[in-house]
Amino acid sequence: TFYPLSKDEEQLALAKVNMHVVIPSTPAQYFHAIRRQMILPVRKPLVIMTPKSLLHHKPCASALSEMAIGTAMQTVIDDPLGIQHPKRVVLCS
Repeated sequence: TFYPLSKDEEQLALAKVNMHVVIPSTPAQYFHAIRRQMILPVRKPLVIMTPKSLLHHKPCASALSEMAIGTAMQTVIDDPLGIQHPKRVVLCS
């Protein structure tokens, strides 16, 4: 389970890093990464590691509602199959 940070914890964590590296898998995540870069009080280098072809891949599409006011980047995207107790989690980059 992913536990979001409070605003104070997030600001403290952001102050300690030299750069942000993101691997967005949907256009909405790409949008929110760039949006967050612009609204941060202190600019840090942003490294986006994704093939541009992924942004055009139909299963990776995002609805406009995922980029509306009041939305945020999904740090972890849940599996649509809804597996209750996975035996293994594989992270790829």
